[in-house]
Amino acid sequence: MRCMFGIFNKPRKQEAGFSGLGKSTNAEAFMSSLLAQLVRSQTALIRIRKSDGLLKAQTVLGESIESGYTQVANCLKVCSMLNPVQYNNPVRGSFEFQCLDAEEKVIAVMVDIHFDDREPDPYFEVKISKKEA
Repeated sequence: MRCMFGIFNKPRKQEAGFSGLGKSTNAEAFMSSLLAQLVRSQTALIRIRKSDGLLKAQTVLGESIESGYTQVANCLKVCSMLNPVQYNNPVRGSFEFQCLDAEEKVIAVMVDIHFDDREPDPYFEVKISKKEA
């Protein structure tokens, strides 16, 4: 299964002449792998707390990717059309992506995210749902 994240693969200006694919940050690569894992495992909801420390995910090639909580949370906020800042009150965001399922069919997946940046232990919840055609 591969996920196609156009937002992550846009070439940066200086890279545009060298390659059609831009390089992803660890947070973007982590997020892509995490969402793909959720789709493959058919997990509908996860909660990630800041106290969880460095986050790890596996790529479809079996490589391990690590990223920090704040970087991943900010990346998810940007994808959800939110500013990557700490909010005083809980906020929600969402975005859609397309993914190849186990049968190599393209499916649309909706990602709904609840961010709670309040101390003592900020967290975000990611809910995945298959979008009906």
